[in-house]
Amino acid sequence: MKRAIFSLLSIVLAFSCFTGFSEAAENKTSPAEAVKTWQDNTWNDLYKRLLKDGFSKKDLNKYFVQLENEFSQKPMGNKVKELYNASFAPKKKTDKNKAKEKPKTNELGIPYPWYPGYVTEENAQKCIKFLSENEEYFALAEKKYAVPREVISALIYVETWHGKFLGKFNPLPMLASMSISTELSMLPNYTAKLNLTEAQKKYLQEKIKVKADWAYNELKALLRYAIKNNIDINTVPSSIYGAIGYGQFMPSNIPLYGIDANKDGKIDLFDPPDAILSVAKFLHTQGWKQRNLAFTKQVKVIKRYNHSTAYANTILALAKLTKQAPRTSKTVTASKNTKDKNNVRN
Repeated sequence: MKRAIFSLLSIVLAFSCFTGFSEAAENKTSPAEAVKTWQDNTWNDLYKRLLKDGFSKKDLNKYFVQLENEFSQKPMGNKVKELYNASFAPKKKTDKNKAKEKPKTNELGIPYPWYPGYVTEENAQKCIKFLSENEEYFALAEKKYAVPREVISALIYVETWHGKFLGKFNPLPMLASMSISTELSMLPNYTAKLNLTEAQKKYLQEKIKVKADWAYNELKALLRYAIKNNIDINTVPSSIYGAIGYGQFMPSNIPLYGIDANKDGKIDLFDPPDAILSVAKFLHTQGWKQRNLAFTKQVKVIKRYNHSTAYANTILALAKLTKQAPRTSKTVTASKNTKDKNNVRN
């Protein structure tokens, strides 16, 4: 079906009709009707904006046809929920005495909170297996960037289970939809039940415009990455906000930290060698300059990847358990804290 649509586009463009895309093949419209549909399309203004920012019609036509005229409220709607909960939702009452207690320690010596269910011997064995399968590149990462292999393996496990769960979205429609979500009125599925006050509406309206600009910059980075590496974005899985690969990089981070580790001529974050070295470079650039980095500094560096203490503690605990795994038989259980993924990538 997509090939049929693309063929029609070639015909339309050959007659210099317009700079957009159409679903005429599916709707069985004439070329003239197809152009009108294209002009009235949801993505028209975004298409023009990208043209103005230097993208060619040829490249945009190739990727825009994949959008299939489907706007999604999900990415910005989800962000509105996060912003609302962080700023306006009633706070849960906490026991003041418990709040004053110091974090409990454990046999690993890594403070809680941890993500529940992640720091186990079974998962440590998975990290060891991933290390073994990619020994050459973990050794290179340690040598070049000073980041311990166990930390890299644990981080990639926490992010995507070593590539087994790469996200259930596609980055192109998610980032494109978020880019044009500049008004709260575009998100009724997410705002209707919030009963927002005028002050809250004003606050959220200002925030989503900032997030829309952020998404647009990520969309541009995604397109440049796809064009440079000849990647079919339509086949790429991602998070709801467009993070991709084993290490869940936002597209704008790829030119900064992406590494072609296996020298195949492209940066492929869905290929373990490239993912491993790219994660290592990111952590190194953020401050992991020596293997024996102080624990507090380790936490600080990892929180630049995801601004969550539970996230950093979980990775460091799993990394330590992975390093000890051949010598320990006792499963280390995680705390019962709710999983917290307020990700800095978002």
